[in-house]
Amino acid sequence: MRIEELLGGQHAVAVTGIDRPSGSGPIILGYNGSDASMAAIEATARLAGRGAEVAVVSAVVRRGSRPQPTPLHDVLKAEAYLLSDHAAVGELVRRGRETAVAHGLRPLEPIIAEGDPVRALVGAVRDLGASTVVIGRPDDPGRRVPGPLARALRRHLPDDVDIVATDGRRHVQILRGRAVRSARGTALPRLGTAH
Repeated sequence: MRIEELLGGQHAVAVTGIDRPSGSGPIILGYNGSDASMAAIEATARLAGRGAEVAVVSAVVRRGSRPQPTPLHDVLKAEAYLLSDHAAVGELVRRGRETAVAHGLRPLEPIIAEGDPVRALVGAVRDLGASTVVIGRPDDPGRRVPGPLARALRRHLPDDVDIVATDGRRHVQILRGRAVRSARGTALPRLGTAH
């Protein structure tokens, strides 16, 4: 079976490691607290190796106006800030950062950006000079194509920025404008050499 068939004809290649040029900035990890994003952190540790510098990036989409205080706010008094969206997201990102540390990665300060996840990840790549973005994708054996986030990132990031989508076991690099090569009978390309 050809890799194009496995990936449903999408422009992607299988990945066995992350080779980053020196001075290429940290690896950007898209993180939303899901099982898929947690698997992406774990996979990054395996693909990039211990000690790789990473930036955990989360996007927060604000909906409507601020929530009104409740009786629980009155009970908590000085601790009522724990009920805020900001505190919940901060806790979520803290868990992602701790997972990265537990897997031997070196995380920078987490980035929490308000707005669209694509915009948050593209901004982090630009601001930190990163050359690799790793995002999770659901562990769905029937799903053979990269998800909408991976495709949107590929449209918005320069060609020299690698995008890896992983479910923790299968890792694919999303390419732009290239036919997918067959991996049959050959070693899978390492990220950075697949271009």
